[in-house]
Amino acid sequence: MHKVYVSLVILLMLSLGAVNSFAADSLLLDSFEGEIIPAGITSGSMSGNVDYGAGGGSSVEVYADDTDKVDGKQSLKVVFFAMPGGWIWIARGYNIDVKGAGAWNVRPQDIKWDKYNALSFWIKGTKSGKQLALDIIDAKKEYFRYLVLDDSDTWKQVIIPFKSFEVRTDWQPNNATKNKTLDFPIMTYQFEPRPKNEGEWSFDKVELVNVKTEKK
Repeated sequence: MHKVYVSLVILLMLSLGAVNSFAADSLLLDSFEGEIIPAGITSGSMSGNVDYGAGGGSSVEVYADDTDKVDGKQSLKVVFFAMPGGWIWIARGYNIDVKGAGAWNVRPQDIKWDKYNALSFWIKGTKSGKQLALDIIDAKKEYFRYLVLDDSDTWKQVIIPFKSFEVRTDWQPNNATKNKTLDFPIMTYQFEPRPKNEGEWSFDKVELVNVKTEKK
């Protein structure tokens, strides 16, 4: 009985160690609470709190969804049609055209960025096998990108280390400082379903995280 008890204790300690190795400090940036007011440039409206739009034959609409969410009272539902040669963006943050999209829970300049090493969000896709681009815009207006595979039709958390983002080579704004360095604070994040694809995706609980791994 004593040997069995010791074995169980060891197994429990190993299990706890595995959990701790993936534990993360986090800061909730955005969970799309409150009224979602679309303000797509294609619609001519600039007074909403989600900067979104499409072109080149693609289309997108955004809605609040209080029936299916991860955190809070609602998620952000995106209905899209992404065509080759077209583009889509759904953005929340600062220094962008729709000023009301600066709706994070905490302002970029008030964040202690050295406490975090990754960005996390939740997505409910359609298991399409297609890609989602996640862009972040740094303090000098340079765009960085990471591609996520839509491989699940249930809620899935995606954690992206800052070092895994790559400079966008297909486009940068003219007023960006193109130094290929992620300059903090990050000011904006945006989602872009990649072509060719259509459907409904939902997003929730955008966080900064500090993913800790166990030293060996």
